[in-house]
Order: sequence, then structure tokens, then C-alpha cells
Amino acid sequence: MKLSKFDIGAEVISIITKGMYPDPKDALREYIQNGVDAFAKNLKVKIRQESIVIADDGVGMNYSVLRKAIRIGVSDKNPTKNVGFMGIGIYSAFHLCQRMTIYSRGSEDIPNILTMDFGEMKSILEDQKDKRLSGEIKSEELIDLQTILEKCISLTDDGEVDSEDFPNQGTSVELTGIEPEFYSALSDYDEVAEYLRNVIPLRFDSSTFTYAEEVESEILKICERHNQKFELINLVLQVNSKIQALFRPYNDIDFNKNIKPQSPIFFPIESNGGVFYGVAWGCLNSVRRKLENKSLRGFILKKQGFSIGRRESLVKFFPRGNTFF
Repeated sequence: MKLSKFDIGAEVISIITKGMYPDPKDALREYIQNGVDAFAKNLKVKIRQESIVIADDGVGMNYSVLRKAIRIGVSDKNPTKNVGFMGIGIYSAFHLCQRMTIYSRGSEDIPNILTMDFGEMKSILEDQKDKRLSGEIKSEELIDLQTILEKCISLTDDGEVDSEDFPNQGTSVELTGIEPEFYSALSDYDEVAEYLRNVIPLRFDSSTFTYAEEVESEILKICERHNQKFELINLVLQVNSKIQALFRPYNDIDFNKNIKPQSPIFFPIESNGGVFYGVAWGCLNSVRRKLENKSLRGFILKKQGFSIGRRESLVKFFPRGNTFF
């Protein structure tokens, strides 16, 4: 049976993104994730009332890579090495903002700009919905996915953007026209910071966690022995006038107010056949009591440093009451 572009309606973009990114902060995670996949070591997230900017110093994207990034459900990323590989993440801000503009400069030293008019897409889909409810339009007259993307996405050609307008290699994602219903959550510095601390491969803070350098160093050594990378990034978060570097959420005070935690224990995770999957590490409380900070009790699964699920997901695999780590 032969299919055509009219067999895939444009509404699919709204359905997919709403299901995969229910929390507006998930979009921040996705664009940071793209930066890490692009080998960025330094990122900055700036949130203001009308805009959000996520900037990185990664390898950047040339015209060809930016053109491929537009695709939905198609990705050149390796799922064994990269976090994102489903080809959806670039659209994660679809419900969050009116417009997304990506400025990127790759190794060819030629900057390009990709613009996605999410506001226009949503307006078209909403207009179609109203017309369907009133019987003014039939299903076969609905706009297809390819057409709406062609109508609402633009990409500059090589040489169209002056190099001085974007002088450094890397990528900057700018989200403008933030929807008011999402801004309250994104304007709360503490809420955004807590979310990012728990899901992003940040560095450990040696000023508040005794074993910060030891944990980083030991995991790095284990990964290097197995020819694997251990992702760590520097992230600065700015929400309106408050700006601060973020670190992983581990602090001595979360174990016991007067006694530092016990020394960390490390377990390389390998199959019986010698396939290396990663490293488990943990610190026990120095007193036989549960950690006061419930959000840090137990283990959490990460891929390339990005959290998958919640700590509660792994509790069932351990004897009842073992939440001293």
C-alpha cells in the first residue's frame, strides 16, 4: 500500500511533545543534553520573563547537521554513546514558547541560524480544531506534518550570517514568548536549580561534600580502564538577577549534622561476559539513621550522567529499611 505525506497529520507534533515533556523544565534538560552530546564542558542557562537561553561551548552544528536536526524520529546519534537518540528533543519546547531560535557555529567556522515558529504551528492546529468542531473542515483537509514544518521552519544558508554576529564555536538555543502558564515554575530559582542538580551530569562540590574529588576521580579511573567516558559539565544558572554555579546535590550535612558520611564505596557494573555498563557508588551514613534529606536516599540510575527515573524506582531492589546511603 502506498502512503503519502497526508497520512501523517501535523497534530502528531503536539501529541508527542506533550506526552514526552510534561514538565516545562524537561525542555531545559533536553537542550543541555544536546550540548553534552556535542562535547560541551561549559553551559549557561539564563531565564528571564520573556525568554530562556541555553548556551554551550560544544562542537557546534554546521548547515548539514542543523538541517538533519529538523527531522522527527530520526537521529544520527549513537544510543550506546549519546543520551538523546530518538530525534524528538529539539521540539521539546513546542508547548513552552512561541519561537525557538538556534544559533550554532561548527568547526567550519560558518555560523547558521535555525528558527522554529512554534506559535504559528500552534495557531494553525488550534484553528483546525475549531473548524473541525464546527464542521467546517474534514479530516482529509487537515494540514499534514511536512507542510506545517516547511511553513514554520527556516534555516539560513552558509554565508548568510556574518561570522562576527556569532564569533565563538558552540550553540545557543533561545526560547522566546514563554507561555505564562509555565513561567511561574521557571521563574523560581530554587525549583529550577533543584531539578537540574538531580538530572544533569554536574560536578561535585568539594566545598560542601568531603568526598567530591575522590568520587569524581575514582569513577573517571574506572571508566577510563574500560575505554568509556565519564561526563562532567560546569553549569551556571541565572534566573532574573540571581546567578550561581550549580553542583550535584550531595552535602555532608545531609548525612548527619555533626559527623561526615563514611568513605564512598565503588562497584564496577559488569555482565558475566565482561561487558561494562557503568559504576555504582555510595556513602553510608556514619550513624545508623536514615538520611534526613528524603530526596537523596538510595540510588538513582543515570545514563551518561543524566538521571533516568527517580530514586524510588530502585528501592524495591534493596532490603527494606536500607536507606542509610
